[in-house]
Amino acid sequence: MTDVKPPSGRTIVLELQREMEARLYPLMYRTLPPGVYHVYLHPDDYRQVQPISAAIIADAEQALSARVDEMNRRSRWTRLMADKQAPIEMPPGGWEIHLHPETNGELAQGEFGIESRLLLPPPRRFEGGTATTLIAKTTVTGTLRRTTSDVQIAPASLPAAVGRVPLDPPAMPGPGGPGPQPGPGGPGLQAGGDTATAKPLATSAPHGVATKTARLTYVDDSGTHDFVVRKDLISIGRGGSAHWVDVQVVSSPRVSREHCRIRRAPDGRFFLQDVSTWGTSVDGQRVDPFVRQQEGRLEEVGHEHPLTGPTTIQLADAVVIDFALEP
Repeated sequence: MTDVKPPSGRTIVLELQREMEARLYPLMYRTLPPGVYHVYLHPDDYRQVQPISAAIIADAEQALSARVDEMNRRSRWTRLMADKQAPIEMPPGGWEIHLHPETNGELAQGEFGIESRLLLPPPRRFEGGTATTLIAKTTVTGTLRRTTSDVQIAPASLPAAVGRVPLDPPAMPGPGGPGPQPGPGGPGLQAGGDTATAKPLATSAPHGVATKTARLTYVDDSGTHDFVVRKDLISIGRGGSAHWVDVQVVSSPRVSREHCRIRRAPDGRFFLQDVSTWGTSVDGQRVDPFVRQQEGRLEEVGHEHPLTGPTTIQLADAVVIDFALEP
């Protein structure tokens, strides 16, 4: 039997470049690339690349920036020609790249998946508009690539501060990231975990409001983990190539593929939303669900539990997460 080699770091970086080029979104005066990328590998392959994952991510960020610069330099000489692409605009917060193990058996050894996300906010003048996220999922098997695409629209029922992002003039790239948007599905209610859930888009804090962060510490079947919450909305669960989450927990199926979310309000307060099948507890108290099933349909109830200080979050009876506000 021939051993299957895991994808090399170079292969992952080159495929991320190809994915960025394939998902460019042209406008009249600019071209937008996806800013967020999630790479999923078979668990055995992931274990081999995990020790150098930070180096792979750093190389990928550098390679994406270099490719954008190269394409923009080339376009300067051909800009007067018909049908040429407008300059590519770097993501305002820089590139955001994550590597994950794929724990739902959807990838064979040697394969890997790339999920790219491009947020298209509504123009400022359209007060009733909603942000749209273009999602592409590509499975790489040797030299073959298989891609599916999806569009996610923010639910119209969301508050303006959560559901809309104004389209501002181009900004220079800076540190940090634009924040991953919630997982794939479609408008309104969607299948995000073991139940279908409504998933709002994350946005940045309003101008002039201090950005607060929080830290999650937990132990799952793959070891001890530490995660800093820097986004306005993060998703926690088992995840998978078809179920994107920010915090991927390796555990039993009692942890839903999307189990809960943590939302940061514009005033800096944090709230937990339970979207699971088996429930979520905060400091030993079972929290009310964010969605419920009513006459065979799922509807958004909107219950949120405040996270006001050092707190213990338990996913079903499987994984305990310590939540703490950053000073």
